[in-house]
Amino acid sequence: MDEKTAAKKIFYRFFSSWHGLLLLLSVSFLYFLFGITGVVDVYDEGIPVYGAERILNGEVPYRDFWTIYAPGQFYVLAGLFKIFGSSLLAERLYDTAVRALVSGTVYLIALRLASPGWGLLFWVVVTAWLKFFGYHASSTFPAILFVLVSLWAVSGLPAQEKPKRWIFISGLLAGLATLFRHDFGFYTFLSEISAILFFPFWHRKLTRGGKVSSNWASVLIASLWPYLLGFGAVLFFPLAFFLSAVPVKDLWYDLVTFPATIFPLVRDLPYPAPLPDPARIFRGELSFFRAFTDLSHRWAFYVVPLTFAAVFFFLLFGNRRKPHPKGGGDGDAAWEWGVGVFLVFGILSFNNVRVRSDLPHLFPSFVAAGLLFPALVAKILELRLFRRGLVFGVGLAAALLLFPHPLQELQKPGVDERYRHLLYVHNLRRAGLVGVNPFQAQTVHYVQSVTFPWERIFVGSHRHDQIYNSDVIFYFLSERNCATRYHELSPGSATSREVQAAIIDDLQRNHVRYIVILSRIPIRGVTNEPVPVRLLDEFIKVNYQQVEKFGDWFVLKRR
Repeated sequence: MDEKTAAKKIFYRFFSSWHGLLLLLSVSFLYFLFGITGVVDVYDEGIPVYGAERILNGEVPYRDFWTIYAPGQFYVLAGLFKIFGSSLLAERLYDTAVRALVSGTVYLIALRLASPGWGLLFWVVVTAWLKFFGYHASSTFPAILFVLVSLWAVSGLPAQEKPKRWIFISGLLAGLATLFRHDFGFYTFLSEISAILFFPFWHRKLTRGGKVSSNWASVLIASLWPYLLGFGAVLFFPLAFFLSAVPVKDLWYDLVTFPATIFPLVRDLPYPAPLPDPARIFRGELSFFRAFTDLSHRWAFYVVPLTFAAVFFFLLFGNRRKPHPKGGGDGDAAWEWGVGVFLVFGILSFNNVRVRSDLPHLFPSFVAAGLLFPALVAKILELRLFRRGLVFGVGLAAALLLFPHPLQELQKPGVDERYRHLLYVHNLRRAGLVGVNPFQAQTVHYVQSVTFPWERIFVGSHRHDQIYNSDVIFYFLSERNCATRYHELSPGSATSREVQAAIIDDLQRNHVRYIVILSRIPIRGVTNEPVPVRLLDEFIKVNYQQVEKFGDWFVLKRR
């Protein structure tokens, strides 16, 4: 054995062991920890942390406050704040740990589907992008963690001596994913239930080489009930609680009707073109380096469907069956099983990109593609379907083209260095070491000085007929509760006459003295109303007057 082969064996042995996995977990945690004190996101980060705060105050999602998100992240953050105190740093450390676990799970799955070398390369790719797929405290990350572990359990069923136990575990994990993102849970359920329906027949042929039992119905039921039991066991009590606390029509509207029918109308983002506009380069508006990083960003939206298509056609036409090295089955069939489960989930979750083509909605299908691509490359190399140099070249090019965007994002200064120090002198208890816009911090301090701790306030937009987002995090930072169930002002919801009328009723009923308005010009707001609704704007104009201004934040007091 030459030195190169020996080194390769040592490398494979280390990164196939728990020591290698722990090393990668540690590296990914430190990577995600970098930038943890960045400036707060007023809207996306505010939704989960203030939702958790409302739960700590005894309120119930969907009944006491409006949200389209599954409840899991709210309750986890509420528990975290109960133990460690309500702070952004605690929330972000939790978020960092979850992302690191997602990263480690990606590598664990890559070891099953691909070789350690290709698995490690695409672990680096997926981990590099994980930092930029969403805001802090996003429910996407714990949801995808449970999804990946559940799919990992299902993908390994052919090798399990007691498959029913693993089917049950995968159902439990899919149920947990549903509690954080019900759309992800739905995609996982469809992916796994379609696989499990065929598992009894596949398993017998794969491991025993025998005939399928003639009593197919009993075999099917014996395979199906553990999954449904596990899935139902997780969801039963939360579902029973919310059905008893919240009217069914409200639950259905918030979790199904609004996301499926109204959200696409007001949050639609077009699919990015495959190439940046070359005219901008020639006009000097876009440097070649910036154009290359832009191409990397766009490439992420195209490598995903291309990977799914390549894996699909390979499963149909490209795989040559080889005996399993341990005997008693078909090794390629086991690989097909695992790859097929992730392929179905990836295709289903790609539906999210159809509605809103941005990185957070691409995330689940990107992770699936990030596992399938190295699996496909490793299998093609194993079967020698193409020249080795060609396969290596295509695989490395696809991976390297994905690196410029996260590298460029890491180098961004975020804010001008001359003003960076202003972000960390806010003296806000709940922000701690996390950066806050100085004008927002001044507004928070002012509101705290003129209101009682138990007093309710309202944080709105300067145009409620057209809304892009709102400053939800203000409630959390100011430690003042929202006077209405609509702390999150979303287009399609707060732009409607019904919701604006409800907000006005709440403002009057709670005798709200102070309103904070975040005014950003030019406005990027949208509405789905045929005639813009100015009901709330007119009420505020008549009943409140400006008493203070800090940058884009205006404080209004009741006349």
